[in-house]
Amino acid sequence: LVLLSHTYFTRLWCIYEWACFLCAKDPRDIYIGSKFLMTPASQPKYIEAVRGVSVAKAECFSESDRPILEAKVAQYYKSSEAFERYVKLTAVALLGKDMFEFATDQHDENLWVTPWIDLAKELEFTELVRAFQIATPTQWHEKFGHGSPGFWQCVEDWFSDNVVPILQEELKVAVLPELLACQEHENTEYKPPPPPVRCWSRLFRAKTKVAPDEKSIAEHAKEMAEAGRGGHGPG
Repeated sequence: LVLLSHTYFTRLWCIYEWACFLCAKDPRDIYIGSKFLMTPASQPKYIEAVRGVSVAKAECFSESDRPILEAKVAQYYKSSEAFERYVKLTAVALLGKDMFEFATDQHDENLWVTPWIDLAKELEFTELVRAFQIATPTQWHEKFGHGSPGFWQCVEDWFSDNVVPILQEELKVAVLPELLACQEHENTEYKPPPPPVRCWSRLFRAKTKVAPDEKSIAEHAKEMAEAGRGGHGPG
């Protein structure tokens, strides 16, 4: 689970960790928590941030970190350009997929999904454009119900069949062969994750087996914090 604001892709540590996480994990296991922050006003800021991903121009809280991270990019990736392209491609793929939840009718699909397709066209991600163009999130909503298990199964099937192969091929282009060989050796057979939790109330029930109003918010927050200790994704 990646929780990110529009500034995420403007920071060097964040884009480096994003790329490393996508290299190490199956993209089908990753869920983006941008919907809490994504609005018609903020979406252009996300798009601009992804469009502008740059090792040289990304911000660092401590400038002393910059040469370390630039050296890491050079150590593991074929070039800065290959690294940046991989970050952009995976970001467009995952954020665009995340917007399917909003695409309940054609107007909303044009509002939320089409800008990501347009960015993919601009960045010349031709195969990814084709993948998005065959997706029909509005029809999936209409057929199975908004946010229903049937809807999300359609999304995951589309993503697995049409997008994951593109991301896997791009990984081979971006990463140095020796690192890719190590990563492939460590990978095990993919096992689909459980259906993603899509709202805080369902998250409370999934963690505690009771509805949110049966316990105080403070108790829920404590349980969630304790459950989340011991690991984190990029951020």
